[in-house]
Amino acid sequence: MTADPHAGWPAPPQAAPPGPVPPPWGPGPLAPVQVPVPVVPRNGQGMASLVLAGAAAAFCWTFALSVVGLVLGLLAMLFGIAGLVRAGQGLATNRGVALGGLWTGAGATAVSAVLTVVFFVWTAALTPVVSEAGADYLAAVGEEVTYEDGISVTIEEPSPMAGEGAASVTVRVVNGGEDTVGLGSPGIVAAVDGEEIEGRDVLRETDDVGELAPGDSREIRYRVALPEARPAYLSVDFSPGEDHAFAYWDLALEDAGEEGGPSPEEPGGPGGPGEEDTPGGPGDIPA
Repeated sequence: MTADPHAGWPAPPQAAPPGPVPPPWGPGPLAPVQVPVPVVPRNGQGMASLVLAGAAAAFCWTFALSVVGLVLGLLAMLFGIAGLVRAGQGLATNRGVALGGLWTGAGATAVSAVLTVVFFVWTAALTPVVSEAGADYLAAVGEEVTYEDGISVTIEEPSPMAGEGAASVTVRVVNGGEDTVGLGSPGIVAAVDGEEIEGRDVLRETDDVGELAPGDSREIRYRVALPEARPAYLSVDFSPGEDHAFAYWDLALEDAGEEGGPSPEEPGGPGGPGEEDTPGGPGDIPA
């Protein structure tokens, strides 16, 4: 019997049974995969800064509305700073827009601040209206409006200019004070039904008032174009001089009437008594 040549040798290792393959990074279960969520940039404040800065730049050059430009400019600066902070935190992507709004708002704020101060100083220097008429309520035809320096203003009833689509407005200025007052060029703004009449349609027919000595008076006449649908009232804002505040009137407009020929009630007019009806006229034949 032939001897086994492998007798006495160690037994070969047995193969391990098949099982789960461990992950390459080490033992344990598979970790869940997290997908990054995209971050939406928050660019609203930077954009708001630029829009407000544009509006502030438009208003800052207007004398009377410079205070509006001042407020808008300050808001533009605040939104611009907030936009830059968000951009620095990575929450916004429009850093350039926010920076532009910030600097534009700063420039508009500076210009508006200067003009606002000038406006309030100029307004404070104006001679105010001391009468209730023209200030506390709208003055009427013939109602006297008085200023602090003794100047008084009355406006007569507007007289329609037949055939011209306009009315003649006469303003009477009287110096009731003790000093000569330099009035210069008076100012007027007319409106109907809340709509301002264009300056070219309001023409002054007399010269500037100039200086007015104590006790002197001056009449200033204006030609005011009226719309085709003639209103019942004409609103007038009037200042007797550059250093005087505006006062306010609401003036009733009289009817224009017809040019040429007497009215029906006048003698000789249609329906009025004629020569035939007068005693001793051709129609009166003695019996």
